[in-house]
Amino acid sequence: GEKNYVAFLVQGGLGLPDRENYLSVDPVMQALRTRYREAVASVLATTDAKNAASASKRAEAVVALETAIARSHATQEVSGNEKNADNLWTRADFARQAPGMDWSAFFAAAGLAKQTSFVAWQPSAVKGVAALIASQPLQAWKDYLRVRVIADYADVLPRAFAGQSPALHGDATTQSSRAQRATEATQSAMSDAIGRLYAERHFPAAYKARVQAIAANVVAAFTRRMEAVKWMSPDSKTMALAKMK
Repeated sequence: GEKNYVAFLVQGGLGLPDRENYLSVDPVMQALRTRYREAVASVLATTDAKNAASASKRAEAVVALETAIARSHATQEVSGNEKNADNLWTRADFARQAPGMDWSAFFAAAGLAKQTSFVAWQPSAVKGVAALIASQPLQAWKDYLRVRVIADYADVLPRAFAGQSPALHGDATTQSSRAQRATEATQSAMSDAIGRLYAERHFPAAYKARVQAIAANVVAAFTRRMEAVKWMSPDSKTMALAKMK
């Protein structure tokens, strides 16, 4: 198996799904951006009531910041090129090619402080966001980060936020009820606990034994087939059998 692992750094940071949602002149996209900007303004007004009067203007700054980020993003076609894996950057490359970001702090926060190299899958996005750190207003960054955190948890927050969740994610079709979203959030957060309860109620010991017997039969059949193949060397066959088990 592989003994060396490398982390992949890919573009992100947008509230709407894709760069084209920000850059396209299509009327549908323009309407989507309008709904998004209004949702951002609502979040800012709700979380900062003392400055609610400036929420609309601050929302425009947030969307402008995200639009600048989107301009640096690679298109879907470029992002789909597997040769992007060749963009292997060391820590020194980040400091040299994408100045403006405290990359040491960034990677430490990501739990990658000891990683020495990364695949920069979309170099333009890495360079772009680093350049925007200083060129965009600090208040816009603060509001942007505030909105991103709220958007991540909007479905389980009070109605003032939950009602804006579809617009904050660029989804104009989401019509799920609050109860349904609460159920989905609970299942996501407590999947193991719910799974245990389900197994205790609907998966008795006899069923478990039957499934284990089926699995054992499958393993035994694969083992016989693998032992019989002629094209593998003994060492490769031993390794393959160990992986299968």
